[in-house]
Amino acid sequence: MHSYLTYFGAHVVTATNGIEALHVLRSVRADVIVTDMSMPGMDGLSLLQEVRSLPGESDRPTPIIACTAFSHLRDSAQQAGFQAYFVKPLDPHELVREIARLAGK
Repeated sequence: MHSYLTYFGAHVVTATNGIEALHVLRSVRADVIVTDMSMPGMDGLSLLQEVRSLPGESDRPTPIIACTAFSHLRDSAQQAGFQAYFVKPLDPHELVREIARLAGK
């Protein structure tokens, strides 16, 4: 997915898990975050909650997209504050369109 997003002009920063992502997000302001709901160390919902507590998030919350293999979590993900929800396997074209929409591009 990294190369696919880069092909469309995105500057992509990756993390291997939620804890690493949070460390990155403490020093880099993302336009959009795409996260898996099931990650080792910190799941996507916990990551969302931690991101929302970062400085600047209350003024301008970063859009966060959830990706998961579990379609039954869609309603709870939206209630938790995810701006979009994709069920795997996801269509990369749809993901790119949603990232662009959320980033205002």
